[in-house]
Amino acid sequence: MTEFEDHVRRMPWNVGETPHDHAAQWYSTEDSPASKAQKLKKLKGTSGDKLMGEATKIKGQLMKWVREDEKAKAWAAIHAVIMSLSCMVFFITMTIMWFHVYHKSFGWSVFIFVLCLAVSAGIAFYGSKKRDQRLWIVILGLMCALVTFIGLVFGFFHVLPALGLLPALPGNAYLQ
Repeated sequence: MTEFEDHVRRMPWNVGETPHDHAAQWYSTEDSPASKAQKLKKLKGTSGDKLMGEATKIKGQLMKWVREDEKAKAWAAIHAVIMSLSCMVFFITMTIMWFHVYHKSFGWSVFIFVLCLAVSAGIAFYGSKKRDQRLWIVILGLMCALVTFIGLVFGFFHVLPALGLLPALPGNAYLQ
């Protein structure tokens, strides 16, 4: 305490200086800032208590898994959106093929059907090259093939005009 009193007597105060600012100009010889930080850390209990140290290690490992889990959830959502939109494209292609192409040219409608199956097989083949990393792409290809067949059957029975979701085409007398 005498050291602090000597400091106050020796150092002149500036106008407008707070006690905190004045004390910051005088460095104590007993504690360095690094040792103060270590003392504060010991007060927290992480370095002084072995159980708390182990808990901190486990918490760090769990936080790593939480971050990886969040990343996995984000990738799953992205893959789901890609798969859904791709399958919708194949289904809509087959449905539109029945309403716009089949009544004009049977050959082009078969070509579109075979093309959709070839593209879905190509997607599955591409994914099978690195199957451990791209398994979702293999599943996407298989789902696109399945949805192509579903669109083929759905369009064949003309469900959309029967449900009133699409108007009947003017050239199709049997739909009116």
